[in-house]
Amino acid sequence: MHTVLRQVLPPGQEDAPWDLTACILTLARFCGQNSELEVAERWFAQSALDDLLGVASTQVNDARLYRGLDAILPHKDELCQHLQRRYESLFGVRFEFLLYDVTSTYFEGQAKGNEKAARGYSRDQRSDCKQINIGLVVTPEGLPVGYEVFADAFRISKSDLYLRPVFHQKTERVDAHILVCFLSLVLWRTLENWMRCRGLGTCARQLIEEVATVRRVDMVLPMRAQAQESSTEVRLRVVTRPEPRAA
Repeated sequence: MHTVLRQVLPPGQEDAPWDLTACILTLARFCGQNSELEVAERWFAQSALDDLLGVASTQVNDARLYRGLDAILPHKDELCQHLQRRYESLFGVRFEFLLYDVTSTYFEGQAKGNEKAARGYSRDQRSDCKQINIGLVVTPEGLPVGYEVFADAFRISKSDLYLRPVFHQKTERVDAHILVCFLSLVLWRTLENWMRCRGLGTCARQLIEEVATVRRVDMVLPMRAQAQESSTEVRLRVVTRPEPRAA
């Protein structure tokens, strides 16, 4: 995914390239973070993404993440086409038979900046709130292929989409937020299918919890120079040894 993101969002003069910002947004949603503000203020600094992506935590703020949403939205169709090619090469998916389902999500607030927001049948029992509907297309294996957002249209799991509720108000930001949710669902379903192919079961959540036991830590060693009495510290960044199953 990061390869196609770099193709559609080539780096410019920005400190944190937009393709990496899109990766951060998707990974944060995959890990269940509630908002871009939470990612900027807490989650990113506590993760290992600064090492993995080469992006310092000082370069990740809520304004950059919001602008990252604006940057990724125009490339939705290219991303969906890329996914179809990857599904075919990874799992041999042939797309001869597809499934279509509809869900909805509601807004906190009046959503006056979103022309798609309307009142209607609420699957969340929140008839007091405006909502939008999302039509999702998946393969029989559960791999997401594409989606559409609309105002008015049985069983999508919102816990995996991390959709509810939507805190953005403007139409484009809401659409981009749902695109990131869609991409995080892609990661989730891809992981499940990869596990099935490798004989690791199908419980992706358990695998993620086990991998989460592998941590990055800073080891601080006191050092004393021979020629002087002053001492200093050497800080080494290391990764903890995983348990056998996690390894």
